[in-house]
Amino acid sequence: MVKLNFVHLCDTAFMGGEDKGRKANIIGIFENINARNFPAIHPKFSVITEIQGDAGKYKQSIVVVNKETGQEISRIDGESEIKVLNGKAIFIGDFLMIAFPTFGKYVINILINDNNIGNIEFNVRQI
Repeated sequence: MVKLNFVHLCDTAFMGGEDKGRKANIIGIFENINARNFPAIHPKFSVITEIQGDAGKYKQSIVVVNKETGQEISRIDGESEIKVLNGKAIFIGDFLMIAFPTFGKYVINILINDNNIGNIEFNVRQI
């Protein structure tokens, strides 16, 4: 069984080198994207997650969805590996040039082996 410890939407996220203890670096956590025109293209954002649970390899997906319409906007699929029982794994998805068709509420769903284990919401606002 796997649980989601955290998920953050941010400007960028990366792992520090071996000499720095493989620490997660999270820069610019936010919950709003501002745009003048739609569709709005956002140049880059990252989503970082930490899962914990049984040892094994897991298919992990980060899916950005328009909350009001249910339309999938973008998705990143990859693999996370928890090496020991009750261990942890960090996954980072970098989203580039994502088009948001309208303003409104959006949700980022975190899937493990196609099962939703958590999400966060954010807003795309017209300014």
